[in-house]
Amino acid sequence: MKDILAKIINRKQKSLSALKERLHLRVLLKAIETSPEPLSLSGAMKTKCVSIIAEVKKASPSKGLISKLFTPVETALEFEKNGAAAISVLTEENFFFGHLGYLSAIKGSVKIPVLRKDFIVDEYQLYESRAAGADAVLLITACLSTRELRKFIKLSQRLCMDALVETRDTEEVLTALDCGANIIGINNRNLRNFKVDIRTTGIVRKRIPPGIITVSESGIASRADMRYLSGLGINGALIGETLMRSAAPGKKLRRLL
Repeated sequence: MKDILAKIINRKQKSLSALKERLHLRVLLKAIETSPEPLSLSGAMKTKCVSIIAEVKKASPSKGLISKLFTPVETALEFEKNGAAAISVLTEENFFFGHLGYLSAIKGSVKIPVLRKDFIVDEYQLYESRAAGADAVLLITACLSTRELRKFIKLSQRLCMDALVETRDTEEVLTALDCGANIIGINNRNLRNFKVDIRTTGIVRKRIPPGIITVSESGIASRADMRYLSGLGINGALIGETLMRSAAPGKKLRRLL
């Protein structure tokens, strides 16, 4: 599984060229004019305990099909009912079998913030996200130049969306902070080989100053993991596969909380 990230980005850039021709930016801007004000992802995680961003996810390049009976809206509602602070929706189509339509449908059904999780490499996708109903977007530091990351964070703010800026190591954290990130994700999964180590959060957390919302991503599967994150002072945990593989995702979520 050689450098999956590069393959995903390459495919994304190619599909975006065709999408821009089919759906002009002016159409997205028109939709944004009449869309409701986004909810605050950062506000949803300002609690005393570790909040959970529950992810609606059908598949992944490393694990293949995760959820055979995939019902995105019903699953999101179950997550909301059982204490999720927000819903993350995987919208990447070619490698994760996601769809932006899942996000729009979920946004129309839940009352908590909805995060678009995708590989955003073009500012067009930020307008697309806002028009589809996203309250927040994931920006992956490893996918963007410093100039692009700074630009995308500012544009997200202008569109009234929170940006969860994903990092992998201390160097990326410093880049994210320099670019104005106020919600930082620490990905325990190496996006180049997809290996997971939750201890990555403990290492990287040390470089994040007080006042920055911090989210641990990937590899969180048990109450022991949640206690570990709580001891580090982490604000939130983004959990997908553990929940989506469960026969009762809502009950699994509540047990983790």
